[in-house]
Amino acid sequence: MSIFNKISGGKNNSFNKSRPFQNIQMGVVMENDKVQPNTDTSGKRRKDDRFNADSHAIRVRLIGSEYDNSTADSELANCFPLMPKHLNFVPKPNEMVLVFLFGEDGKQGDRFYIGPFISSEDKLDKDTIDGTAQSNLQTSKVNPSEDISKNPLANGIYETPTNVVIDGRQNTDIIQRDGEVLIRAGKFKTNEKKRFNDKNPGYIQLKFNHQFSEKILGENGVAGPNAQLKSNKPKDVTVTNIVSDKINLLTHNGSQELDLTYREKDSKGAAKYISNDELDDILNTSHPLVFGDILLEYLKLFKRAFLQHVHNPAGVSPTDFGTDLSVEDFIKLSSEYEKNMISKNIRIN
Repeated sequence: MSIFNKISGGKNNSFNKSRPFQNIQMGVVMENDKVQPNTDTSGKRRKDDRFNADSHAIRVRLIGSEYDNSTADSELANCFPLMPKHLNFVPKPNEMVLVFLFGEDGKQGDRFYIGPFISSEDKLDKDTIDGTAQSNLQTSKVNPSEDISKNPLANGIYETPTNVVIDGRQNTDIIQRDGEVLIRAGKFKTNEKKRFNDKNPGYIQLKFNHQFSEKILGENGVAGPNAQLKSNKPKDVTVTNIVSDKINLLTHNGSQELDLTYREKDSKGAAKYISNDELDDILNTSHPLVFGDILLEYLKLFKRAFLQHVHNPAGVSPTDFGTDLSVEDFIKLSSEYEKNMISKNIRIN
């Protein structure tokens, strides 16, 4: 028995009983990809061509409506998004949508949709009609999912909807808070949609008017353990944080020749920009960033050695570098600086 027959057949309920025409109805997505045009008639060919021309078009079977009961999937009316394409994404087969019709006389004419129905945030990838898509409706016989906000392991994964949030189907989102924008990838642990990823999420965070309590810095640009506040009054600063396991800062005309505009060669032509192989090369061969404060200390050490070194007698290797720096100390310190100067995780080209 098909999913549609499960819903529309059997005992009368709010989904299958006869009712007056309604301009707004619920439907089940049957097709969401390009179709082989039907060449039986010019009208059918035009209908299929127009469906294929709109990558956001779907075909939907109305739930509990006599309109579609005897209609094959390929004969269903074209259904286009009511949301502008800037924001719309295409529902998957067996997901539920809200369908808008022009009128009873045009019941097989063009339709428009909003959706899909998603019962809870952990079902963003797909929530089907034979699953939990309708579980929040009063007429549903399926119990709603658990309230994620009550699960402490999921704390921080799903943003409060009072803020402006764009959730991805998978493990990503874009959050806009008061004076803050957060772009995240890997917000929950792999295959665990209710467990916050506290190990290696990647994110870009922009914060406006962060109250910064500045401390007096030492010569190397770092505040020591006993550093004093520069002012008792915090100042507002804008801060951008980029957090990840590995960070690449790349340009199109850098010292390395990189393919930064790669796209797949199949018919859909997805723009990956950086292929997996190219990314491995970048992580292995691009130039590591230098820590400026350690480089400065390294240069200061060489300056002391250059200005204070003593040859005794002349023409042989220096025996010391002044009263406060022996040759052994110089070798030890310079080796430590050289070891710690290079970033292991940030690269440039």
